[in-house]
Amino acid sequence: MLVTLVVPLPPGPVTWQVLTWSPAGYGPWSDPITFAIEIADPLATAPQLISPAGTLLSYSATYTWTPVSNAAYYRLAISMNGGPETYWWLSPASLGCVGATASCAVELTSLSNGSAAWRVQAWTVNGASDWSTPVTVSFTAFPPPSAPQVISPTGSATPSPTFTWNAPDNVVYYYVLVDDATGRRVDQWLTPREAGCRIGGATCTFTPAVVLEPGPAQWRVLAWNPTGYSPFSSTLAFTVSSGGAPLPNQVPGRVTPIGRADRCPERRRSRGGRNQRPLITLSG
Repeated sequence: MLVTLVVPLPPGPVTWQVLTWSPAGYGPWSDPITFAIEIADPLATAPQLISPAGTLLSYSATYTWTPVSNAAYYRLAISMNGGPETYWWLSPASLGCVGATASCAVELTSLSNGSAAWRVQAWTVNGASDWSTPVTVSFTAFPPPSAPQVISPTGSATPSPTFTWNAPDNVVYYYVLVDDATGRRVDQWLTPREAGCRIGGATCTFTPAVVLEPGPAQWRVLAWNPTGYSPFSSTLAFTVSSGGAPLPNQVPGRVTPIGRADRCPERRRSRGGRNQRPLITLSG
């Protein structure tokens, strides 16, 4: 179906969705699609990139550039290893540079080994500036992480326990599995930042929004970076006590990194039998 809008759209990012309707009711919304109304603003100056550049001993980088007066948005473009660019539309408020009085900055994590070419464009209400001159940064290829060391719960635990483990080095994502007497209850990816353990040796903590059933339970965790998976940690068994807060049980959501990732990495193997990394892309 082709639909033409009679109202002109302003310059910048546009997101659109479609839903269906019949006398029986509404259907679900489609996935959103974003595109840009590409109009140049000859008075807008291009941002000047500050950092990063060269080689980083980390998978995380804070991208920083000079602010532009009257910018309503910035468009950050990153190409990994010569591939297609991925775009981020970012507001001055989210970058900490409202009023163009401070440098704009956003921290992102590379989910690929290799080099990233990045550039930035400022957008005003009238249109876009020229692109900045691209800068290339290389991310050091670290070995896969070692297995996390699980700490608790073990023994007896409440129906809503907090899971803790020691962080290995060079982790980009953790993958946590929890089973109770009814089966799999937690199947979730999370970042070191979400677990509060951004450096190796720190203690990670994670409290899923799930109330476990009384009885036997067990859990384990693995780590991942762009080079590969760690082994799973040892499996800790514990017993969920009865009682606790009268909260309804929730069906656990499966949260994956931006892009695509398999529900369980142990189910996705190459022909040689070794785990392959999740199909995920650079994310904030």
